[in-house]
Amino acid sequence: MEPSRTAEAVFALNAATDWEGFRGAAELFAVPSQNLLYADTEGNIGYQAPGLVPVRRAATHGTPPGYFPAPGWDEQYAWSGWVDFADLPSAYNPEDGMVVAANQAVVRGSTPFLTSEYDKGYRSTRILELLQERLEQGPLTAADMNDIQLDDTSTFALDVVPYLTSIDLDGRFYTEAQGLLRDWDGTAPAEGEQTAAAAYFYAVYDNLLEAVFDDELPPDLGATGNSRSMQVMAELMATPESVWWDDQRTPGVVESRDEVLRTALVDARLDLTRTVSKNPDDWSWGELHRADLRHQVLGEEGVPGLVQQMVNRGPLPVSGSSSMVNAMNWDASTDSFDVTSAPSMRMVVDLGDLDASTWVNQTGTSGHPFHSNYDDQTQAWVEGGTYPWAFTRAAVDEAGTDTLTLLPADE
Repeated sequence: MEPSRTAEAVFALNAATDWEGFRGAAELFAVPSQNLLYADTEGNIGYQAPGLVPVRRAATHGTPPGYFPAPGWDEQYAWSGWVDFADLPSAYNPEDGMVVAANQAVVRGSTPFLTSEYDKGYRSTRILELLQERLEQGPLTAADMNDIQLDDTSTFALDVVPYLTSIDLDGRFYTEAQGLLRDWDGTAPAEGEQTAAAAYFYAVYDNLLEAVFDDELPPDLGATGNSRSMQVMAELMATPESVWWDDQRTPGVVESRDEVLRTALVDARLDLTRTVSKNPDDWSWGELHRADLRHQVLGEEGVPGLVQQMVNRGPLPVSGSSSMVNAMNWDASTDSFDVTSAPSMRMVVDLGDLDASTWVNQTGTSGHPFHSNYDDQTQAWVEGGTYPWAFTRAAVDEAGTDTLTLLPADE
């Protein structure tokens, strides 16, 4: 809440013409701390973490600074200054020629201490893998980058599936569903050959979260299923003796890991049978996982339904899931697979040919519900399509359909 020059930093970033100018602008950027990435037409790339980060000591031994409340009346726990800008994480033209920033940890150690709330890295690791794979085939193209943005493979799911398929189930009714996972590639498409397996896996995962974590938590603090949940769940899979496997909702009975996995597999089969169909061929991740584009003012509860229908769009079946590159996130604590956050837009900039850049956003470029551009990009956004993004004056003039001319008022 300190007075800062963040607004000035935004204008300075827009005016920067080289790495030094970019970093000079970043130094003015106080809040919120975030990832700033750099690229220029000369082929240089870079990364800078900006922000005012307080220097302080932990109030509880062995925990990160600020993680638990500190005695505010004790001066030894007061902030002693800010992390110097020169000490904040930065990179310029790294040797491997790549910068990946997907909210993962950006320092190897604990100095300087930035936060304890990093994403656990499933997205960033997958992005790096995809970049390396594509580079083995030749130089990256704008089309390659667009494809990478749409990747919906869950490395977490691929790590967990072997444990699920090793469980013995009784009866074809249950083994039929389990069998979907044996040929699953870990993707989460809204439709197609892999969609039934994706629906079943995430139904199993939802049941696992409830049995392993939610039984220990208050009703309003259920596990969300995000990267933190995934990391802990993956670690628990390799530790079958952990006390976390015991379901506290069954007093007098101590469950093993395999018993909990078996119950989750069975319950997921029953859940999908009740909500979708008895036939697994009818299961679809897109039917469970939908994006509802709601107007932030007129599309909420309390507004007449007719108005909501005019301004809202959806629900729309979408691919993707939590903690994957195509981050169509959902929250397991809501008892729904509906999308809670998603890419507000997708953009690929070709710095070798700026007119070859592409763009798409969730809806359109008009705020008027009855205008043709109100939602004309939505279907492309759902399907992973993009539009040409003219940049140079000549390209803009050629692509334009209407011209707005602003004239000063007559004196």
